[in-house]
Amino acid sequence: MTAVCCAVVAVEMVPPEMHSMVSSVIWLFYSTGYMLLPLIAWATRDWRLTALYTSAPMAILFIYFWFMPESPRWLITHGQKPKADKIIRKIAKVNKIEIADGLLSKVNVSEKVVEMHQSGNVFQLLHSPYLLKKFLAVLIVWAANSAVYYGLSYSAGMFITDNVYLGFFFSGLVEVPAYLIIWPVMQNFGRRWPTLIAMIIAGAFCCSMAVIPDDIQWFSVLLAMLAKLSVAASFTVVYEIAAETAPTTLRFVCISLCMMVGNFSIMITPQIVSLSHYNENLPLIIFGVLSLVGGVAVLYLPETLNENLPETIEEAEEFGKDYKWYSWKLKKHPDSEAKVCESSGKEDVQEMSPLYEKQ
Repeated sequence: MTAVCCAVVAVEMVPPEMHSMVSSVIWLFYSTGYMLLPLIAWATRDWRLTALYTSAPMAILFIYFWFMPESPRWLITHGQKPKADKIIRKIAKVNKIEIADGLLSKVNVSEKVVEMHQSGNVFQLLHSPYLLKKFLAVLIVWAANSAVYYGLSYSAGMFITDNVYLGFFFSGLVEVPAYLIIWPVMQNFGRRWPTLIAMIIAGAFCCSMAVIPDDIQWFSVLLAMLAKLSVAASFTVVYEIAAETAPTTLRFVCISLCMMVGNFSIMITPQIVSLSHYNENLPLIIFGVLSLVGGVAVLYLPETLNENLPETIEEAEEFGKDYKWYSWKLKKHPDSEAKVCESSGKEDVQEMSPLYEKQ
């Protein structure tokens, strides 16, 4: 749940050109926690103490209730302009940006849009074949990434050492360069093709490990680490794609459903790893095929680099319709300006990114 909120708030509080940076920084902190876990487990050698020491810091998140602002975009689309105005002015003050009085008075959100946002549910996707196709593609990519990522997390470190603590630590360490590399790649080359290439590389390396002779074990170690690096990089982009293709009214619901489906694939991952008792190469082949399938599914999604977030279902339905599977069309940095757009004959909030430029 915390990860969902973090992913949604992160993209809604910054302009499109900063999405790549925010996502990469979040995952860098994640990898830090990843590496701390085996160190804590090694120091305590007691699962109860490990659970206590890793869970207790979560209590700090309760403080966020008083300090973490709600997304102004969410507040506006839910008819809560006064609260949104207060938060926007606070953000502008911190960033030393002057905004005109009555800024939000120019933004008209129809009652129909407010009601739709307040009652938003995933079943609304069924009314749009194109939107449903995009969502199913995201689900496939997410599930494949989850299975391969956690499968390699459970086993990749064991290619380096028999020490479970060091193996898990090195498995997390390799993710640091992955997030540092994918940051500029996402910013300059978009989301679709970097995700496709990363998942194809991860799949190819997993399948290749299955045919590496035992006498060149060092090469298996190299491929395992590169596969983990690639799938970690693609997982970073998948969060971005899911958040940037879903409309505001369904963004939280869609990402929550993606995580639920991803958790199902994570549940079966240990069973896939256990197949090594029958054939030590079988798990690698399965993970390789899953990664390749997930990479192909990315081609059914539109490019979202520097695109304004869709606010309504109507906007999400129109977004990306001109994209073909072979498209490579990147949008340059948008002019950051407060503006009102027309959506299905109704005025709605589109983008107020200058307020968040330095946040």
